Amino acid sequence: MASDITLTGDEESEFIQIPIKKLDFGNFVTDLLGQPEIIIFNKSGTFNVTFDWLKHIHHSLHQRITQQTNSTLVDFSAKFNYFQGGSRKVTTVEGFLNFNELKIVRTESVKIVWTYLVNFPNKNIPEKQEIELMVYNDNSDDKENDSFLSKIFTMSRVTLEIRHTERTWGDDLFTILEREIISIFEKKDSLRKLKKFTILIFAIFFITLGLLLPEYMQRIIREKEILDIYGEYSKMSGQSIKDMTLNLKIDLIIRLIDPVNKIYQLPEIYRIISMIFAFGLSFFTYFIFLKNKISFILITKKDKDDKDNYDKKEKNSLIIKIIGYLFAIFIGVAGNYVYYLLNLPTN
Repeated sequence: MASDITLTGDEESEFIQIPIKKLDFGNFVTDLLGQPEIIIFNKSGTFNVTFDWLKHIHHSLHQRITQQTNSTLVDFSAKFNYFQGGSRKVTTVEGFLNFNELKIVRTESVKIVWTYLVNFPNKNIPEKQEIELMVYNDNSDDKENDSFLSKIFTMSRVTLEIRHTERTWGDDLFTILEREIISIFEKKDSLRKLKKFTILIFAIFFITLGLLLPEYMQRIIREKEILDIYGEYSKMSGQSIKDMTLNLKIDLIIRLIDPVNKIYQLPEIYRIISMIFAFGLSFFTYFIFLKNKISFILITKKDKDDKDNYDKKEKNSLIIKIIGYLFAIFIGVAGNYVYYLLNLPTN
């Protein structure tokens, strides 16, 4: 065809011959400088990206584009960034497909950019189309300077951008790539949703308990002190409460309502400690049990070794979490019981 895009020369001195009418050359240059539309897709969560999956994305994408339209891949780049610092960039498809990182590093992100010149049937000149795929791992034990909260709330993500001039072409590619991206993420099934709801209920319960427990402790201490006062007066008068004289009853009432009497006082520090412990236990319950798993981009040997070690730790993590959880509850119960014993009235 007269409108075919052809490649001439060897691999090192290759030229692209594009048949363009002189009248259309200005529009062609304009199309190279920018695309009218962009499709952007972001998804975050837990995933495992393998190098085979990245190569599969390339083959699927290239096959789809070249089969549908008269197209040429005019530029390609793949950049690998590492947690320990440094990066490596590959600028050829062959170099990407045969990539092998020998350094002992863990992959933080991969960014792949494909640039095509596409001859659409309804256009006189080829137009530039660009696809950018970014896989970013934001959860890593290597990030030693990050706070505990940042490790809980940060999430790994995949970003896709398709810059195109033909909407149906862009939508078709997006449908294919979106399905592939979703497939690598951990599925949130009904059991996990039920677990999340149950743990949320427990977290709310502990906060409520932290608010009510000081009042309950104060009430049972008061009841014990009042019973002791009744017993003291009954022993002193040799009479039951019903048989006491009016003076004794008035004296008893005055002592019970005396604001100096400690049965009406509960140290504020106890309330504060109770609230801190309740919020701490709720935080532990919700975020430790529902903490997102670590994502992995499996490119280097260290990536794969770290993934194997992480999987082994995960098998025992539930037992460790339960033991820690029960220990925290035991400390809370024991602390309240000790406080109760220390504040009982002495006979």
